[in-house]
Amino acid sequence: MGVKEITMTLDKTYQGVSLSQGTMLERDLVPTFLRFLSKIEGKEILSYVEQLSLENKAALLCWLVGVDVDLATPQAQDEMSWFLWEVLVEALNDIAPEGCYFGSHSGDGADYGFWPNEDLWEEEE
Repeated sequence: MGVKEITMTLDKTYQGVSLSQGTMLERDLVPTFLRFLSKIEGKEILSYVEQLSLENKAALLCWLVGVDVDLATPQAQDEMSWFLWEVLVEALNDIAPEGCYFGSHSGDGADYGFWPNEDLWEEEE
């Protein structure tokens, strides 16, 4: 199953809003980003994880309720990394306010949110 198409963008009030600070761990980022997307789009969290293996679905459910589990195999780790960066971060970037991107802050790599795209502003000057 492919990545879900998102047809909305957030308004400017989300510019500068941080979703996660102080961590770069998948077990922290994946649940945080999933909860935000679910809230914004009004969908159940599990509707986003259809493409994950059963092992990673189980790990994700543990993470969502605050149980810290490790991914058992390199394949599971690779799949969860793909899910974080290629599915969730791309989906969040797709809904970023106009003139913004979703990702780590340029001054703090562990601060993920919606930041002004400095390159756009430089081109306009």
